Amino acid sequence: MAARPGHQPLWMIHAPAAYVASYARSVARDFSHGAEVRAEEIALHQKYLDAIGRLRAAEADGDEQEARRLLPAVERARARWLKSNKRVARGDYS
Repeated sequence: MAARPGHQPLWMIHAPAAYVASYARSVARDFSHGAEVRAEEIALHQKYLDAIGRLRAAEADGDEQEARRLLPAVERARARWLKSNKRVARGDYS
């Protein structure tokens, strides 16, 4: 779960700096697509779910500015996922 800007999860406060740095690098990387045909579609679906989760968290916190900022990213992630899903469903893997 990604931390909100300006907030740090409790485990990060008490974790060694090297561990926190490696965690930050791993979160920043793109999802691994692997060799599976549907892997890219699955990764894009995960990114969409992550984006919508952050949007819902901002809405639950009452942070309207953050929700407005995240909305275009959620829409882009959804469009990318659906486009990939359509390619997989039609068998167009190129």
